[in-house]
Amino acid sequence: MKFNISRTILLAAATLIFGSTAYAQEINVRVRVPFVFAVGDHMYPAGEYIIQTAEANTHFLSIKSADRAAQVLIASHVCVSSKPASPVNQAKLVFHRMGNMYFLYRVWVGGSTAGREFPRSHLETQMAMNRSENETVVVAANIAH
Repeated sequence: MKFNISRTILLAAATLIFGSTAYAQEINVRVRVPFVFAVGDHMYPAGEYIIQTAEANTHFLSIKSADRAAQVLIASHVCVSSKPASPVNQAKLVFHRMGNMYFLYRVWVGGSTAGREFPRSHLETQMAMNRSENETVVVAANIAH
């Protein structure tokens, strides 16, 4: 009986330790997006951006302009952890294109099995229901230092 309780406690501790590593993974990528895009209710012009974890161990990513002269609004957006079928070799952003609108959907970090996914905005959902032409667009990113 003692053995089963000890094994259960050890298993629970291991789950907490190893289960939190994907959650705690920091996101820090730099990317040049060649088109206007949306995240939630925010619109971002084409340009170079730094996307990173807003605060350690949170599900918020901040998006800010890498162009110091532009000083685009720094905004934090809620997201959820996302896992690819196999490890991603290169950092990249995945967008949904509906008509002429681009919506940021996922952020992957190269060499990792974890990423972040943004919930669909009201506008994206509405456009999908109206059967707007859609496709997935991938933009390569670099790990920022």
